Amino acid sequence: MKSMIWNVITAMAELQHGLVTTAQLLEAGGTEDWIRWAVRAGRLVRIYRGVYAIAGNASADQALMAACLALGPTAAASHLAGVAVWGTPHVLPCLEVTTFDHHQRCLPGVTTHSSRLDRDEAVTTCHNVPVVLPALAVVQIARSANPGLVARAANDLVKRHVTTFDEVLSWIDRAHDGPRPMLRTLCERALAVGGHYDSPACRDVCERLTWAGLTGFSLDYQVTDADGVMLVDIAWPPPKV
Repeated sequence: MKSMIWNVITAMAELQHGLVTTAQLLEAGGTEDWIRWAVRAGRLVRIYRGVYAIAGNASADQALMAACLALGPTAAASHLAGVAVWGTPHVLPCLEVTTFDHHQRCLPGVTTHSSRLDRDEAVTTCHNVPVVLPALAVVQIARSANPGLVARAANDLVKRHVTTFDEVLSWIDRAHDGPRPMLRTLCERALAVGGHYDSPACRDVCERLTWAGLTGFSLDYQVTDADGVMLVDIAWPPPKV
């Protein structure tokens, strides 16, 4: 009986960074006594109330996943944690979670938020972790994070085609919790020159060209020669400039 239960549990845990909840353990055929036995035997490790890790089974995202599981089915990584999950190199992994059921919850060691946004529209998964959409994560950090960090995160996520400046602008309006003028200006300036993202310096060049009337340029234009394919940051294809 115990081996059968364990097989089901390990299969569940593989999808949750080595974690299972009390409800999942009971659904798999376990009992409260069985859970206590597994903890005493060192096979399960209690992380939070109702959340256990399989001993020796960990991942880089396990702590964040555990926080999401502990905070309930509407919880998702958000803010700085959300930006980190989406892979921007400028933010260190942290524990920051939003619940989308209109109730604020607390969890030791975790920064928690509550949102009235529609979870189905605001949340997806990345690396099997529930996480807010990348554009929304950028909008969330723009309320309190250093403006330079916000700009670097936005540019990085757009450059890697994880989100777009249009999507960020859309979530600024949908969040209904602040205008975020710095982030709005960043997006509008980028979109004014075709959504270019490589660097502030390159964006400034595009703006100056536009102001000077030298429009019609293409960004990241592909050129093929004997050495292969190159990307030209700014090009006017017809005159080959």
